[in-house]
Amino acid sequence: MTTAHGTFVTHAYPYAPDRSTFLIETDEATWRAAGFDVTTEATGPDDSDTTALAYLEKAFAEHLDGHRLIGNRTRWLRFRTVHCDRWTRGNAVLLGDAAHTAHYSVGSGTKLAMEDAIALCNAIAEASDLPTALARYERERRPQVQRIQELARRSMLWWDSFPRRTHLPVDQLMVAYMTRTGNVGLQRFTDTNPDIVRRGLAQFADVDPTEIPVDGVADWVLGQPLTHVDRRWAGRVLPATDRDRLTTPLPDDTAPPPPGADLARVVVTLDNPWSTAADALVKKLHDLALAGWAGFWLTGPADRHHLLTRLDLGERLRAETTGLVVVDGPSSFLDDLAAGIAAARTDLVCPITTADRPTNA
Repeated sequence: MTTAHGTFVTHAYPYAPDRSTFLIETDEATWRAAGFDVTTEATGPDDSDTTALAYLEKAFAEHLDGHRLIGNRTRWLRFRTVHCDRWTRGNAVLLGDAAHTAHYSVGSGTKLAMEDAIALCNAIAEASDLPTALARYERERRPQVQRIQELARRSMLWWDSFPRRTHLPVDQLMVAYMTRTGNVGLQRFTDTNPDIVRRGLAQFADVDPTEIPVDGVADWVLGQPLTHVDRRWAGRVLPATDRDRLTTPLPDDTAPPPPGADLARVVVTLDNPWSTAADALVKKLHDLALAGWAGFWLTGPADRHHLLTRLDLGERLRAETTGLVVVDGPSSFLDDLAAGIAAARTDLVCPITTADRPTNA
C-alpha cells in the first residue's frame, strides 16, 4: 500500500477463525518520513505503538474491510539475523531461533526448529556417546541452516527495497518475487503457476499471454528482442567475445567513453547490492552514463552467489541510471540469467564457460 510517505507491505495469514497475523514492513526512508522513528522511541517495551497502528489501519482500510488492527506489544522492529559459532556446550544444545534466525519472508523459522529437533534426536539415538551425537548434530545441520539463511538474507534485502519495484505490472512483479532468492527458477515457477508466468512474461515482452510457451520458457525469454536508445538486438544473449569488443575497464574518472567500446566493464565483488559501497558504485556509474557511456557490463566471480548479486545490482542500475545493463555468468546458470531478464534485473546476458572467462574477471 502506497501512502503519502511511501510504500508499506503486509504479510497476512490467519491463526484463528476471527483473527489473522497482520505483519507490516517498510523501508527505512518511509518509516522515518511517516514519523515512526519518533513513535518507536516513545513506545515502551511492553506497549503498542498506537500512533502507527492508527496510521496503518487507515492505510490498509480497504484490505481490512472495516476491521481494526489489534495491538499486542506491537512496535516497529528491525529483523535480527542470529548466527552462533557454537550450538552446543556440555549437555546444553541450541536449536531453532536460539541458534539461528531466518527472515520471516521465507517462512522457515518453525520448519528449521523442527528439523533441528529431528536431527538432534536422530544423532543422539545413533551415536555411542553424547559428545559424538552433538558434534554430528551440528555438523549435519549447519550447512542446511546456512543455505536457508542465505535465501532469507536475499529475501530480506528484496523486501527492504520493495518500493523500487512498484512500477512493475503485478504479474511481472510476481515473477520477480518468486525468483528473488534463486531458490525457485523460472521454469519451476512456470510448471506450478503457468498462468501467472504467462501474464508476467507477456507484460515483460508486450505480447499476448497465449504466445508464451510453458516449456523452454528460459529460451523464450532469451530470444526476445531488445531496443535500447538507437541499438537493437534480435535476442538477449551476447557472445563472450563481445566483452572485449564492446567494453572498457571501469575508469577512475568520468571521461567520455572510447568509440565503439562504451560499456563500462565492472568487476562486482559486493555481497550486498544495497549497501553503502553499492550506493557509491551506483552513483559513480550514474555519472558515467551522464558522461556518455552507453551502459555497464557486470562481471565477477563465477559462483552463483555472486551472479545473483550482480543481477540485483543490475536491477538498481536499470532503475537509477539510463544505461544498458549486461550481466555475465556461467552458462550452467542460464535459468537465473533468463529470470533476471524477465524480472527487470538486466537487459542482456552473456552465458560464459570456463574457457571464456579471463583470469582477472
